Amino acid sequence: MQFGISTHMYLPQRLTPALLDTLHAAGTQAIEIFASRHHFDYTERDAVREIANWFRSNEVAATMHMPLFSEDEEANWSRHTLPTLNLIDSNKSARIVAMDEVKRALEAAEQIPIRSCVLHLGLRDDTWDNRALDDAMTAIEHLKAFASPLGVQLLLENLTNAVATPENLLEILRVGHFSTVGGSIDWKALRTAMQTLTPETIGMFEIAYDLETAGETATRYRSAVELVAVREQ
Repeated sequence: MQFGISTHMYLPQRLTPALLDTLHAAGTQAIEIFASRHHFDYTERDAVREIANWFRSNEVAATMHMPLFSEDEEANWSRHTLPTLNLIDSNKSARIVAMDEVKRALEAAEQIPIRSCVLHLGLRDDTWDNRALDDAMTAIEHLKAFASPLGVQLLLENLTNAVATPENLLEILRVGHFSTVGGSIDWKALRTAMQTLTPETIGMFEIAYDLETAGETATRYRSAVELVAVREQ
């Protein structure tokens, strides 16, 4: 098991080797790169090369969190900026924009040894229905086809919306037969969800509360224990 931390804690700042050195000095074994253009501009060749060189020079695993903000929002980003990129938006063109932005971020894996990428399915007010299920499977299938040749595993993260609940994420994995897609635990959202989960689903997420026995837990969320991403909430 590797314990890690996310660069989200430095989101207002540009990601630099010096910031990565600070995280490494704290003893982290894995670092999640939060893909946000004002923080880590994955479209800028020099920025990607700089971070890639750091990871090649240090024994620290690299993972990524998908972009949450559009290019226009990034230009005027503040802590009050809300996520708008939505892989399951009801508007097809908006879904395509979101998938294209995630693909741009994933291209950084051509230089940075990124082993996994966390995906968000839906925004705060999205509802769970057959359309959401279909759109989620379509997005995962497209992004998996793009990420796999780069050696990147997709991880679905539980959220506080009605789509990305633990039960629904497991249903998406089951219906879509996504045997190579894992999961990422959002601790704050999970604590809220645990109050309403069925006993069967709670068993899938006990890794979040009993890390010592996580290796014995049979769950599609086995990938979550490889990286404990610590973010400011």
